Amino acid sequence: MRTRSTTEMYRKEGLRLIRCYRMETGHEHLEGFVDWLIRRKGGIRKNTWYTYKQAGLQILEELGRADDKNRLESEGSDGCRPGREKIRRGLSDRDVDRLWNKAKDSPGKINSWLWVVAGRATGLRPSEWEHAELTEGPAGPILVVRNAKHTNGRGNGETRRIGLSDIVRLATYTDSPHPNQAWEAIKTHLANVAREKEKPDGFRRYKKACRNTLYRLTKEAGVKGVSLYTPRHQFAADAKRANLSRAEVAALMGHASDETATTHYGRRIQGRGEPVPSPDPREVATVRKGMRSSHEKKIDI
Repeated sequence: MRTRSTTEMYRKEGLRLIRCYRMETGHEHLEGFVDWLIRRKGGIRKNTWYTYKQAGLQILEELGRADDKNRLESEGSDGCRPGREKIRRGLSDRDVDRLWNKAKDSPGKINSWLWVVAGRATGLRPSEWEHAELTEGPAGPILVVRNAKHTNGRGNGETRRIGLSDIVRLATYTDSPHPNQAWEAIKTHLANVAREKEKPDGFRRYKKACRNTLYRLTKEAGVKGVSLYTPRHQFAADAKRANLSRAEVAALMGHASDETATTHYGRRIQGRGEPVPSPDPREVATVRKGMRSSHEKKIDI
């Protein structure tokens, strides 16, 4: 079952594809839309085709074009370019510093930079900041997060609790800039989000503005491939480097299975050796254990 935000994302992408179809073909009617979309497969990779297909299915369903929807639904990924679009899975301290050097004189760029630093310290999906909040636990601050994918069985419960005591402690008792940077970024970013949420459609607009600003910022800083999701990959690498168990990493990231972060996120070798948050033991206990191949057991994940 899709969340409302996911449905809206596919709907907007579907409308964009229809606009492209009309501009390229000059046709207002949609009789040739599915054929046009299928012909695009030769220039895109499978993961992009999946997005286009789901967007097309969403908008065709809304328009009541059942025959076109059924035909698109039966279309596989054969004919797409081989491989997947390259995803950046790391964000080093050097990259963050380079981004800061270009962001520090612009409030809008600083907000995007804060989102990146806060995301790298906590591992939140960009959409999860909308309903994240700080609370006080026995050992220190806890970030309570509503899991974005719990509705379709891919999340580990409705919420997760991320213990920030080690990050706060290091920010208090050391001169190291990065732990201090992380704690201040988390608090400031949460305040920014709370402020923007008071406006109509505020969070969605704020996320879009930060995403677009970050795109321009990365160009200026010469740091390629960084998005609002990249910090989550670095968080996974940091958690692995900190010798957390697979289940602990999964609990911190809101995954239902301990295989997801191993397969799809940053590798241990990319970890920075910085302190990472602590998961709630009750959430660790509910993570499903996946099957590991003998090859996977031998390599550094």
